[in-house]
Order: sequence, then C-alpha cells, then structure tokens
Amino acid sequence: MDLTNVHRESAGLLPWGWQATQFAGRIVEPQYASLVGVPLAWAPGTKGKVVGTPSYIPMQNARECQAQAHTLKGKIVLMRPARQLAIGDKPLFRRLTAEELAEEERLTGAETNPDVPAYLRRPPLPGAKPRMEAPNFAALAEGCRSLNACLSSAAVALAIYPKY
Repeated sequence: MDLTNVHRESAGLLPWGWQATQFAGRIVEPQYASLVGVPLAWAPGTKGKVVGTPSYIPMQNARECQAQAHTLKGKIVLMRPARQLAIGDKPLFRRLTAEELAEEERLTGAETNPDVPAYLRRPPLPGAKPRMEAPNFAALAEGCRSLNACLSSAAVALAIYPKY
C-alpha cells in the first residue's frame, strides 16, 4: 500500500453539541406497536408526553418546510416515508458454490493481497463517490439548525426519523 502526502485535515468545528438522552414512541391505535426512531438532530426536547397522529410530510430542508408550514401545527412529523416490509421467504444464509467462491476471490483480489480487508479491495462501482470523501459538518449542522427553526416556528409537536 502506497501512502503519499499524508497529513491531517480539519473537519471543522460544530458550533454546538447535541445528544438524545431518551426517545420512546408508541402507536396505540388501531393496534399497539412501538414506534422506533430518533428525533431530528439538534431539535429541542419536548415538555413531556406528546400525543397526536403521526404524518409523513416530505421535506428535506427549511425551504421545503416553509412551503408547508401552514399545515404543520401540532403534528407529529415522520421525516421518512413508510417502507414496505416484505415477509422473508428465503433462508437468511446459503452456502456458496465453488464457482461463486472463485468469482468472489477474483473480484476481491484476495489472491494478491490478503492483508487488505475485502471491502477495500473491491473496485468501486461506476459513478460511485470516493470512499474517503469527508462530509461538510458545518453545512450539515446549519441545515439541521435551519430545518429545526422552521419546524419550531410552525409549532410542530415532534419530528422524528422512523427506523424500520
């Protein structure tokens, strides 16, 4: 492995911190179920229990939020659409054939450099972004802050990212 021009680069500093200490969501009608998710990053906490009807309202940034602000008051906003979950009809694992193992070895380059993890040896997909591209944390934090400000001014009861 050839390493050239190795140096540290700053990822920038976030102007504030955020930590979710507790979140519990429950759907009580028409049938009880846990609502698994996380609050929107850097969102203010609630003042106790929030009761309402969850609604998926598509928005990714403050501009999209402002366009729908008049419809958001008091809502529990799901920030992602519901996924269709399929019942598994195949085994979770299967034994690979000798041909599949040979093809896997050919693709990963295991025969030439067994010290490099397989996920790094695979060639990138056409059009894929570079693996080590650093995110712009300051821009991400500013995007969250402006979206939170819009949701807050629209009097949203709760905004969460469902995890299902």
